[in-house]
Amino acid sequence: MSVIHYKSTVFLLWCLVACIASAEGILEQPSSIGDGFTAEEVEIITLTNKERARNGLHPLKINRILTRAARKHSTKMARYQHLSHIIKGKSFLHRLQKVGYPFVKAGENIARSKRSLPHIISMWMKSPGHRQNILNPHFKEIGIGISRTSSGDQYVTQVFAAQKQEIPMIK
Repeated sequence: MSVIHYKSTVFLLWCLVACIASAEGILEQPSSIGDGFTAEEVEIITLTNKERARNGLHPLKINRILTRAARKHSTKMARYQHLSHIIKGKSFLHRLQKVGYPFVKAGENIARSKRSLPHIISMWMKSPGHRQNILNPHFKEIGIGISRTSSGDQYVTQVFAAQKQEIPMIK
């Protein structure tokens, strides 16, 4: 007969939940760069969720698939030094389909700036379209990507989405 201590049980349950969330590609909030996110990405997500909280909205969960799409787009914008939702004829909806994200609703914010990340969030909140994406109550998840050029321009992409949900069969 083995005895499992309470603290060990709690830790094992936490590990199980973390593994399941990681396997699904979803994190409630990246806590550090140890989660595979840069300090800047964590900062943008935190600032975005603070704006949502100020407006009575739930925080967005970080999704690794959305982050992959956002990072690739920021990298391409920096490479071409071109701020656009469409690069080489491909929109963000095409990018989401390509990475296999099953979205029912999606949006994208992009920025190019040499200024601070809080400044970028502030500018997005002053822009009706960007603000609408940040405060959209239907969005549940977010992906973030930041890329820099040698001249110091940073290209930032936020991808917001809600996944299609399986509809249970009624027997």
